[in-house]
Amino acid sequence: MSAVASVADLLADPLLAGARTLAGHAGLGRAVRDVTVHRGALDPVDGHLVLCALADATPAYRLDALVRRAQEAGAAALCVTADGAARPPLSAVRLADRLRIPVLWAATDDPFRLALDLT
Repeated sequence: MSAVASVADLLADPLLAGARTLAGHAGLGRAVRDVTVHRGALDPVDGHLVLCALADATPAYRLDALVRRAQEAGAAALCVTADGAARPPLSAVRLADRLRIPVLWAATDDPFRLALDLT
């Protein structure tokens, strides 16, 4: 029987070598059971790493809403795929810290490819 990986374990994977944990460090021990790409709606995703493109997280209020919805849906973590120049809004960082949900920032522009590679 194989053990379930945690968010911290995934961050050690070479596929996420360039990813940074921006917020929610208290939740890095959460178990990750699957990977889901955000497509506008977020059904219950207990234990999933939710990937989203930067376009789904801008302007700032959209990332705030996505952090809250990911937490309510039971996500293990939220990973925004963006280039290295993009910066998350401070409001989303503070919200994720308060909710204890990890928010990762991965340097790729293709969340679908990353989801495929991680599964």
